[in-house]
Formats: sequence, structure tokens, C-alpha cells
Amino acid sequence: MVLKGVEEMLNFLNEKIREFQEADFQSFREHVDVEKWRAIPSPLLDQTGVYIIYEEGDVIYVGGTEREGRTIRDRINDLFYKPTPGRRFKHTLTSKLINKLKRFRNVDEIRNYYLQRCTFKVIGTKNTRDARLLEAVLIYLLNPRYNK
Repeated sequence: MVLKGVEEMLNFLNEKIREFQEADFQSFREHVDVEKWRAIPSPLLDQTGVYIIYEEGDVIYVGGTEREGRTIRDRINDLFYKPTPGRRFKHTLTSKLINKLKRFRNVDEIRNYYLQRCTFKVIGTKNTRDARLLEAVLIYLLNPRYNK
């Protein structure tokens, strides 16, 4: 029984890694309404799964829909979220780049960075459990700079 489960998991990972390799690069400019700083609804983003962010071709971050009911679009919204005074950033990457690494001074700078220098790929999954597994494996395999 356990071996059957391992075999199913390996088949799932093989399929998703193949999807990842074949996935098209996406531009944040095409998927974000810069008037509202919100992701535009689309079948690609309105699903559970994993997203991989690149800076000029290098993988910098792997993230996923870690809670039930969340979509890739929700996570993209979190990237561009501007907190009001006393509130925190909603996305780990944005918070890390501004607060911990001091790479950017403010939300406007980081928004421009995402729009101008970053692309991303999306791999959909059936559920959050599969998204978490795929996210962990991709982090292990790709070793993204800001997932450390």
C-alpha cells in the first residue's frame, strides 16, 4: 500500500515537473491591473498550484497556494499589496526584499521591480496538498535565492 502511494506521488511529480519545464513565462504586466494593483482574473491564475518567480531568467522564489480556497491570483495580489500604517506585508518575498534585505525602500520600487525585471510560471494542482508537495520539491530542486 505504501509503495503504491509512493509510485503515485512520483508519477504526479514527474507530470508536474514536465508541465513546469514546458510552461510559458508570464509577465506581471500582462496579469496585473496597475490602476488597482490587483491581479486580473484568468483561468491561469484562478487555480490552486505553484508559481515560480524569475529575475532576468534566474529563479528567485517558489511559492504556492498554502491554504484551502486560495488561488495563484490571491498570491499575486499579495505580492503587490501596499500595507496601511501599522499593517504588515502579506507576501513573504515582498516583506523580505523591503524589510530584511533592504533591497528596496518602498512598495512603489518593488512593484516596478516585479513589473520590469521579473517573470513567472504557473503549475496548477488539484488541491492545496498537492501544491504544498510540489512547492517543497521545486524549492529543493531549484534552490531559489529568496526561499532560504
